Amino acid sequence: PSIDKQLMCLAEAVYFEARGENLVGQLAVAEVILNRVDSKSFPDSICKVISEGATRLNSCQFSYNCDGKPETIFEKRVYNRILKLSSFLHMGAARLLTGGAVFYHSETVTPSWSTKFKKTNKIGGHLFYKIEQRMAKK
Repeated sequence: PSIDKQLMCLAEAVYFEARGENLVGQLAVAEVILNRVDSKSFPDSICKVISEGATRLNSCQFSYNCDGKPETIFEKRVYNRILKLSSFLHMGAARLLTGGAVFYHSETVTPSWSTKFKKTNKIGGHLFYKIEQRMAKK
């Protein structure tokens, strides 16, 4: 695929956040990132979404970005597959897996924010959530 900076950011995030997941799990994580880009509640580019809060150790939106470890891609075959799937979504493929989720976490943790949002799906080792829209009273 033609590789631009936004696509590289998406592929890097999916690699570090979900490389151990199957294809569907990796697509779901990519969906969340793109759903955030489309939301007015988050930055308006993939790279900005990924790096939000990255300067705060263990307090960022995507944990690989602020865990103090270097981001080194060792599994080139896995990364190349993730780059291809990221390209499909980046070019506008339908996002049907997460129900509009803009948050996710590993099932091995229970962040305090998880009770504040509506759970939309469980895919692989991740749980997905969206901001529930409240209906206005008439």
